[in-house]
Amino acid sequence: DEYISRAEFRCLMVATQCALIIYRIFDIADSSNDRRVSRKEWHQQLDLINSELAHFGSNIKVSDSDFDQIDSDGGGMILLDEAVHFFLKALTNDPNLLRENEQEEEHQPPFSAPS
Repeated sequence: DEYISRAEFRCLMVATQCALIIYRIFDIADSSNDRRVSRKEWHQQLDLINSELAHFGSNIKVSDSDFDQIDSDGGGMILLDEAVHFFLKALTNDPNLLRENEQEEEHQPPFSAPS
């Protein structure tokens, strides 16, 4: 329907808050401002990323070894959508939001650069 229910509104607010946090983390990591994060950028920005996560009340800490897990397509760079899928699982325990994230991740076609 055309209306957001109370339950959907709560989920929307959680998703919006998480999206803003994830975008902030991604922006910190992407020091070259090329909309992707290299392994070198990730390593150099880890302290700041973890500080920002703590500032937002998260008890997770990321490390160098998380790079490969976040870079789910194995392209050697973390893209924003990969960061969203990884950090959404880390920042929320909302079952509806997590279920939707998993479904979207399963049905997302592999990225192909425009020719």
